[in-house]
Amino acid sequence: MNFPIDVIIAGCGPTGAMLAAELRLHGVRVLVLEKETEPASFVRIVTLHIRSLELMAMRGLLELLLPHGRRRPAAGIFAAIDKPAPEGLDSAYAYLLGIPQPVVVRLLEEHAAELGAQVRRGSELAGFEQDDEGVTVELAGGERLRTRYLVGCDGGRSTVRKQLGVGFPGELSRAETLMGEMELGVPQEEIAARLAALGETPQRFWLRPFGAGIYSVVVPAEGAGDRAEPPTLEDFRRGLRAVAGTDFGVHSPRWLSRFGDATRLAERYRVGRVLLAGDAAHVHPPIGGQGLNLGVQDAVNLGWKLAAQIRGWAPETLLDTYEAERHPVAADVLDNTRAQTELLSPEPGARAAGRADGLRRGEPPPDREDHRDRRPLRLRSGTRPARPPPARPRRETGPPVRPAASRPWPAAGPHRTAEPRRLVGPGRPPRGPHRGTGRTRRAAAPRRPCRLGR
Repeated sequence: MNFPIDVIIAGCGPTGAMLAAELRLHGVRVLVLEKETEPASFVRIVTLHIRSLELMAMRGLLELLLPHGRRRPAAGIFAAIDKPAPEGLDSAYAYLLGIPQPVVVRLLEEHAAELGAQVRRGSELAGFEQDDEGVTVELAGGERLRTRYLVGCDGGRSTVRKQLGVGFPGELSRAETLMGEMELGVPQEEIAARLAALGETPQRFWLRPFGAGIYSVVVPAEGAGDRAEPPTLEDFRRGLRAVAGTDFGVHSPRWLSRFGDATRLAERYRVGRVLLAGDAAHVHPPIGGQGLNLGVQDAVNLGWKLAAQIRGWAPETLLDTYEAERHPVAADVLDNTRAQTELLSPEPGARAAGRADGLRRGEPPPDREDHRDRRPLRLRSGTRPARPPPARPRRETGPPVRPAASRPWPAAGPHRTAEPRRLVGPGRPPRGPHRGTGRTRRAAAPRRPCRLGR
């Protein structure tokens, strides 16, 4: 059957735009559906981590991103605890890049469009049906489209995931936090004195200069709010007065948002011809700025594999390695943010420590509706619960070179592996097991000689 579209992607955020570009590198016909008519107007600063910077450099995008960002050392904080940069990082991009998220989305969308991807804004996916040959997608206006594959990159409230019937177990949000960027109306000396007086007691609170008189503000939300609506400046003033005893004269906000500490992971990343990536597959608190990086790396892992499947030169099991490699990575990130959330808990010492210890043993937290789906918390090495290994553990690889039509893909054997060769050129993959975007060290299979095409 002839399809006018090979892949439809629901959602044109960083994950969807990156995936569209990756597919176009292999000549796959892509349509991206985005329900919003215009990109987000608020300016949220995100952080690109080392691995994401390497990927952007491979695609020729880093030089476009750098003028819009601000480099920082590859250090950070873990639950308000300073974490120094590791030594001896084997990367030419051993730093972090703080950059406005709309800039990242715009550049990735432009990159995908230049490669030939179609982006339709104001088009919302309403439903879909799949069969053995493809997927029929229905838009909110009634239009129906036919495609070989559908990928849901439509966020934490993903329509694709819900209609696919994939479970999304995890923890409900129990605390809300306000985050924004704004100006302060008091002198720097007064700010410093107030912060020094507070010490380290308020754990979900910070005031940090961002440059040009702008401060990044994070503060616990006072009372429950409608998460579908952005907070107001008055919400920030109330939160600041409750924590610091003053609102610091905040004014002229650049952007305001709220987030909860819900943590969820999709049970599956693929059902037939429909796949999930980015926030549609995993959500967690934005502690450590890991979400965008996780989604972009999902896209890089999935792109060449889906292209290989569509072009007909992939082993039958190749597409399944997307979930086998990326699901454990997301589980690790969720463990990381869970640990930080528990350490940042406002509950007093013994209660917070006791609850964290109970979570390590797998005990459900109190007053939680969905504790049955909770995975035990890992706070130190040796406490991680056993996880069944993937059916075919393998190290994550990059896009293979397409074999000649006269040479079918060889099956794996004692001296032969179905692992593809790496591509050399604009779409070349990461090199070396330590540079993959999946769980490469722990789930790696023993390396065998690669004799493809010999």
